[in-house]
Amino acid sequence: MVWERADTVCFTGHRFLSEAECAHLRRRTEETVRTLMMRGYSTYVFGGALGFDTLAQETVTALRGEFPFLRVVMAIPCRDQDARWHKSDRAVYRRLLASADERILLTEAYVPGCMQARDRFMVDHSALCVAYFTGRPGGTMYTVRYARERSVPVCFLT
Repeated sequence: MVWERADTVCFTGHRFLSEAECAHLRRRTEETVRTLMMRGYSTYVFGGALGFDTLAQETVTALRGEFPFLRVVMAIPCRDQDARWHKSDRAVYRRLLASADERILLTEAYVPGCMQARDRFMVDHSALCVAYFTGRPGGTMYTVRYARERSVPVCFLT
């Protein structure tokens, strides 16, 4: 790892998003990242999950055209994370993998708890967590709760 925690933001959010949520969240994510850049954040960590993770990573990756100093890191829970995904989702995932500046593989193969280990890794290496959280139970709730337990501030996108 070659980045400073103080300059790093991780992202967490729900997997299933409506078309309206996607359009709104792309705009809000871009606005948020632009604000965070002005505050000195330059490294952005993503977990590679479908839904908000993908949307946020695509947004930051696109911003690198304008701000080449932005660093994109993928925390990969297991090598076969996308094994059961639809072909089109796998293609997007592979494109994001290829465009990341750094890829951190946490386990070779899926094991129970590897997704939560990925979430903890992201929080433990970040100074801020950006979340799209609607209150639904699941991985996003877990990550938000963990960030709060670790005193990592959470910025909620609305």
